[in-house]
Amino acid sequence: QAELRVSRARRARSADGGVTWSLPRVRMDLTSPFKSQLSHPEIKNDEAGRIWVLWQEMAPSPNRWQLLINRSDDYGKTWLKEAIRLTGPGQRGEKFRNPSFHADRSGHLYVVWGGGPGGVQELYLNRSQDFGATWLPREGRIGKPQKGT
Repeated sequence: QAELRVSRARRARSADGGVTWSLPRVRMDLTSPFKSQLSHPEIKNDEAGRIWVLWQEMAPSPNRWQLLINRSDDYGKTWLKEAIRLTGPGQRGEKFRNPSFHADRSGHLYVVWGGGPGGVQELYLNRSQDFGATWLPREGRIGKPQKGT
């Protein structure tokens, strides 16, 4: 019998530069279509009040890791009802390696990560050109796969 660990990702908000914080009212894990085990959250924001949270999550059936992102356009007051999946069919077994993302002032977001089957190290990328409202329909592979690290 397999045991599923469920991780929680909560969001708290500060309106005074971090002196005080709200209660964690928004549970990011509930915006996931999988509602499963979360890992490696990363957060970014811009000066216009947009906030993005990226995480990886084990989709329960079939057991594959996925990268998801959610966003707020109003300083974290409201969030998308469902997170956006950035990866295609996902990756079996192990988590993505070093997922990271960058946002610029022009609305371009870039998410890059490592992964690949059977010890093959590949780099993947997904991007948005409208502050995260839409993304490429499927991630793209960068360069040729290499065996090993």
